[in-house]
Amino acid sequence: MSNIKRKVHFFKMNFRESVIVTKESKEEVVQYKYLDSQDMEQYFEEICDNYFEEIDNDRKAKSIHTSYGDVVVEIVENTKKFAVYKIGHQKTSNTVGLRNYETLAFSDVPMKDNENLEMYTYCYMDYSNFVCAIISVYGAPTISALTNMFRNYFSSEHKEKVMYITADSILSTETIEMLSNKEVITNVTATISLPQEKILDQYVELNRKEFGALHDVKNSEITFNIVGKRNSNLFYQPNQLVKIFNQMQDIYDDDLKSFFVKAKDKNEKMETYNVLNYKFTRSILLSSEDNSIFTEKEIVKNLKHAYTSSINEIEKFIR
Repeated sequence: MSNIKRKVHFFKMNFRESVIVTKESKEEVVQYKYLDSQDMEQYFEEICDNYFEEIDNDRKAKSIHTSYGDVVVEIVENTKKFAVYKIGHQKTSNTVGLRNYETLAFSDVPMKDNENLEMYTYCYMDYSNFVCAIISVYGAPTISALTNMFRNYFSSEHKEKVMYITADSILSTETIEMLSNKEVITNVTATISLPQEKILDQYVELNRKEFGALHDVKNSEITFNIVGKRNSNLFYQPNQLVKIFNQMQDIYDDDLKSFFVKAKDKNEKMETYNVLNYKFTRSILLSSEDNSIFTEKEIVKNLKHAYTSSINEIEKFIR
């Protein structure tokens, strides 16, 4: 018998439509509308029925082009209330093989010309509240793959709509509310990953000739720091910290790499908190009889249980 723990992360998917409205004065203004479950019902049905393609195992899947490579989203289960997706992308190098542990003989994984190894995970999505539960697997796609699937769907099938789709981490409200209600908040520091040319051109103000010689850049980040006066609070209202954090998550999504807050009550020592470390998570335990294979049925069963056993608590955080 083999047991392995996996962490499940929870996200709230947001579907926001940009609409141009004409006022009585004939002035046109842009307004935003967050779509609810009734608004999205027809789109969820269309995605499953028409947007996804049938594959050999009587399921449906879709290849999604993203900035970081192609991702395949496969529908494992779909009902009026929820969907379970299998999300994978190609493994860039063949570092997996077969070994006979009696003879110790090793052989490569047999693959056809049009096949490749894939790293994958599973995601549960509740259609009523757009909460997603995804199993964290090192090297597998993240929730951004599902976000990109919905973005691609609207941009290709409903070009007339201007949609903004994000997946926000569900944070333990006790943590963010605790920080917001601290008597002293003196420092907020955030790090954002941005394209190299945007940082150097727009923020550092180097012209392209000066930074054009750079090569082999792994990533580029910009960090900003808001510092208040010693032992005083940056914010007049407690909810301002929450508003700033939510707006940054909405704008930068997965590119928001850290959000540090220095805070204390007046009788405490100053401490630094990375708000992103307080994401709402659960752990699932997978079991295998033959010490190697975890069946899809068991993985999906445990993922569903992680969601259903947590939803009452989660709904307090997303109101």
